[in-house]
Amino acid sequence: MKRGHRLRHKPRHILHSSLQRSSEDSAYRSVCPLCKVGLLMVGRNQETLALVRLDRCTYCAQHFFYDDETIGDEPVEALPPDYEKTVEAQIKALSPQLVKDLGN
Repeated sequence: MKRGHRLRHKPRHILHSSLQRSSEDSAYRSVCPLCKVGLLMVGRNQETLALVRLDRCTYCAQHFFYDDETIGDEPVEALPPDYEKTVEAQIKALSPQLVKDLGN
């Protein structure tokens, strides 16, 4: 399995609450359910510091949308209308050469 091999794959919906945590010390950081190597870190909106629904594995680069209303007892920010379609379009537009370079 190559690093970044799922970069251009369609985002998946998951429940953060169903994921295996990377350690007992973190309510946020989880093991990627697909590659089992990378981590899902749970990001924050840099302006509001609210948790965001979109995440990406640090190894395989698969995108995920969290369907939970809260993560670690904090609310998760709602997505703007059509945000999911926008993300899918951006992923699809990524250069095949970039994807190839990530795998090397």
